[in-house]
Parts: sequence; structure tokens; C-alpha cells
Amino acid sequence: MRFNLLFLLRRLVLAFAFVFNTELHYFNLIIFLVFTVINFAFILSYKPFIEKKTNYIEIVNEFTVWLATYICYTFIDPSNN
Repeated sequence: MRFNLLFLLRRLVLAFAFVFNTELHYFNLIIFLVFTVINFAFILSYKPFIEKKTNYIEIVNEFTVWLATYICYTFIDPSNN
């Protein structure tokens, strides 16, 4: 139950950030990174899935999302902010 709530809250906040905050790209990426780290820590500590393999896949998924978001910093033009 907690995982579903956290997942939906994350999606809602990110949707609002990317729709209504289109000028501050760094801020959007920071919000995304913070929620990714929170979700990553939650999955590592609570292991919300029954199967070990599913938890492992979710951990790899969150790490990949974090890494891709972190790499996005290189593509943002700082003069636009």
C-alpha cells in the first residue's frame, strides 16, 4: 500500500512540476532526482514486492532512472535559467 501511494504521489508531483514549471529546468530535475532517491531508498529498505527478483529489477530500474536524470544535467543550457 505504501509503495502505491508513494508511486502515485511521485507521478503527481512530477506531472505538476513539468507542466506548470516549464522555465526552471534545473528545479524540475532536482525534484525528479529527490523523488527518485526517496523511491530508491524505500525499495531498498522495505522491499515491497514478494519475489526477490522483482525487488532487484525495481532497484536496477530506479538506479537507471537516477543515472539518466543525472546525465540530463549535461544537456541543460544554464544561461536559460
